[in-house]
Amino acid sequence: MYILIRALGAETLKLKRTLALRLAFIAPLVVPGFILLAFLGQDGAYVESPPENAWVGFAQMVNIFWSLLILPLFITLQAALLAGVEHQNEQWKHL
Repeated sequence: MYILIRALGAETLKLKRTLALRLAFIAPLVVPGFILLAFLGQDGAYVESPPENAWVGFAQMVNIFWSLLILPLFITLQAALLAGVEHQNEQWKHL
């Protein structure tokens, strides 16, 4: 168990100031932000419907955009960034 904790600590130090770590927190917030801006730009098209329907529509749009468009790109970008961190200075040999 101690070895696993040391390995996780080493991985945490490697990712401390990388773009991959920032992207892991920023990317999930981008899609709802864009959809919220799109909803606000429709000049009250969702005002006539009950608020529950507006929230369901918002959640469905976030789900659709995230799963079909952003998730495949996000996985590919994260894999490439983490591979770059691991292969930089041959750090994969140290673990």
